[in-house]
Amino acid sequence: VSVGIMKTAFLICAAISMAQALPPPVDTPEEALGAPVAAAGVCPSALLYKCQADFNTAIGINGHLDWHVPYDFTYALQNIYQQQQQAGIIQVCSAYTAFAQCLGSSYAACTSLIIFINQEHLDPVTARFYPAEMAQLHFQCGGGLETLLSNWNCIGPGEVTNNATVIGCQIV
Repeated sequence: VSVGIMKTAFLICAAISMAQALPPPVDTPEEALGAPVAAAGVCPSALLYKCQADFNTAIGINGHLDWHVPYDFTYALQNIYQQQQQAGIIQVCSAYTAFAQCLGSSYAACTSLIIFINQEHLDPVTARFYPAEMAQLHFQCGGGLETLLSNWNCIGPGEVTNNATVIGCQIV
């Protein structure tokens, strides 16, 4: 058995175990984007800040990267993918799983658009990016993980060259 096959098998097993630990999938596009439908619950600010800080520590990024600077947050994630490839995906997904578990029953409320507008006082344009990134991680680290890892040779080059695109698309 080649090392490549063993590595792929390990990554798939790790992906499956992480996917099983994620919160249940969202049912509607509104839930996926964290629209007000999901905001009926309460998001304790201290918990959100703690879970985000733990996430950042787990993936080795600056502790100040969060919903306040969503482009920088996305850029940092893409740097991990660029530098670590599939191992970076596993690292980010492991941290995301811990993030979701940390928020527990507050996950939907704490990743909803309305929380970042009303509670964190972000403008609506900036507020939409963090919930969208979390929705992407929810899919990428859940049902999409096996496909992402299996097709990294095709998907990876797009992921690792997107930093210039993200920077170029910033709305100021």
